Amino acid sequence: MEYTVRVKMYYRLLNQISSSTRIISFLKNEFLENIEQLVANSCRIILLMILRVLYHIQRVSVNLSILELKKYETTLFIPFITFIEKYFSRNKPSEDDVLIKPILDFLWITSKEISIIPIFINIQCPKICLQWLSLSYLRSEEYQRIINILNNIARHDEGTIILNKYKCEEIFNKFIKEVLSIKIDYIIDYGIYKKLLFTVTMMTFLTQNSSDIENIHDYEIIHNILLPAIETSLSSSTLMYFEFCTSELLFILMKLFTNDNIVNYIFEKYMISTFFSNVLTTLLIDMENISDQKILSMIILANIFWSISFQDQYKNDLIQNKNLIPTFEIFLANYVLSSTSISRQIFPLKRAIDGIKQNLYPTKPVAISATNKSLHSLMISYSYIDLDFYRKLYDILNKTSKLSIYSDADNRKQIGQNIEQSDIILFLISKEFFTNKSCRQELIYVTDILKKPFIPVFIDQDFKPIGWLHKRIDRVKCIRFGERDLMESCEELLSMINENLSMNLSLENNSLDIKKWNEKEVKQWFINNNLISELYEFYQFQNGNELFLYAQAISTYSWTKEYERIRSSFAKKFQEQEQNLSSHEFLKFINALERIKYLN
Repeated sequence: MEYTVRVKMYYRLLNQISSSTRIISFLKNEFLENIEQLVANSCRIILLMILRVLYHIQRVSVNLSILELKKYETTLFIPFITFIEKYFSRNKPSEDDVLIKPILDFLWITSKEISIIPIFINIQCPKICLQWLSLSYLRSEEYQRIINILNNIARHDEGTIILNKYKCEEIFNKFIKEVLSIKIDYIIDYGIYKKLLFTVTMMTFLTQNSSDIENIHDYEIIHNILLPAIETSLSSSTLMYFEFCTSELLFILMKLFTNDNIVNYIFEKYMISTFFSNVLTTLLIDMENISDQKILSMIILANIFWSISFQDQYKNDLIQNKNLIPTFEIFLANYVLSSTSISRQIFPLKRAIDGIKQNLYPTKPVAISATNKSLHSLMISYSYIDLDFYRKLYDILNKTSKLSIYSDADNRKQIGQNIEQSDIILFLISKEFFTNKSCRQELIYVTDILKKPFIPVFIDQDFKPIGWLHKRIDRVKCIRFGERDLMESCEELLSMINENLSMNLSLENNSLDIKKWNEKEVKQWFINNNLISELYEFYQFQNGNELFLYAQAISTYSWTKEYERIRSSFAKKFQEQEQNLSSHEFLKFINALERIKYLN
């Protein structure tokens, strides 16, 4: 059939089912036992025939529309779920056996279109499928289809959140241990066992936040299973490995690579010049027959290189690869992704290229004068997943403060200008912030380059910062939004903002008279210069005069000798914290002292 004919037939068949009161009553199990059995059998036969046709139409390919399918949410999808739920709860053979696989197939194939997943979320499908997966008596083919449905849901940003809400990782682990590892079907057929184990493992990675992955066993899975799967998919004419296409496998790796520990582990095994260069080269083969999947794979690969470019130890390798950025830029100029149904975690190709450039060749954007200097200005940096919290906070601050708050910007240049013009920046800290490459770049720009005042606002009570984030905010006064009323927390935040702005205004006014600094202003100087808090605690300068005298004294003395003189005392003082003073951190301190010793 022609495509348009297939589409018309597809929706016509859905209408036939959903408009039949008898079929819907049958699906909802509203027939009394032993009554209207002939009608029930007829409904069974009709449904079986229609579902088979729908399955084959979808397998040939039909681009489903959420607007078209939305009207079947309550009239068809919920009855299907209800029918299966009733069948599984009975746990005994019946005439309905023949319909379970076709209905599950319909749900599985339909959920492959990521834009349709909100319908599945609305009908509580993630929760119900996890409950089904927890049952110990289903048939092998039923488990397979439930896992495939869950895997499709896990590819959607909101689907991931919902699955985590219902503790999917615990259920996945229980399924592996109590079903997959002992059920006779999987012992006999190792191929099915391997396929399901791979799918459940990838789902676990998809639904986890990379900051929570610390088990070396997981690292080994990434190295020994995920990376070879990517290579195998690239060598396939269909760019597939089991139910996963190359772009989906790269997406999982992209999510994992927001964890620096994982990046470092992988690069102990694979060098940039081998694995990732081979992936890039393979994707560029046969560009005349470019597909959306290849284009998406290239975009995701650029996002992966962006994550790598944050690592100082790998920057030189990337810089030496002269063709890396030009290759992506040429691709950007010639190819456009037609599909818009992609994860918000995948940054557009241009943003990823800009991110790589900023990390490898950091530049400070041209300063633009603020338009209204009568008001202090503020910018809020946040992850897109925390958008709802950002909006609430923005509305409260906008109504209760006299601050000029920059609204959202959708490009790196504007974001950079907003940061530079702001007097203070709020960072909404969460797991999602930690794994967001754009948020990471904004925080690094504020702390390492501009050295602007900022306040970490913890909106995820369970999150403890690690790695690059912990390094930059550990010594900074922060605020945690928890069980308290949001307005009450905002009052405390406003107090912190005003205190911080006053402190920095004092530093600006007294910048040429350091001797007048008090202890708080000296501490703020350490923070503004991104120096480790232990240095401040070690020297314990009581005022600006002590700091200034030390800056003068050190200028006539070799900094390396001073470093050797205090290093052991520093290590002894912070022995319990296992904190040593690196030459790099001490040199940063010396350079900061160089900038103040001539100011008085």
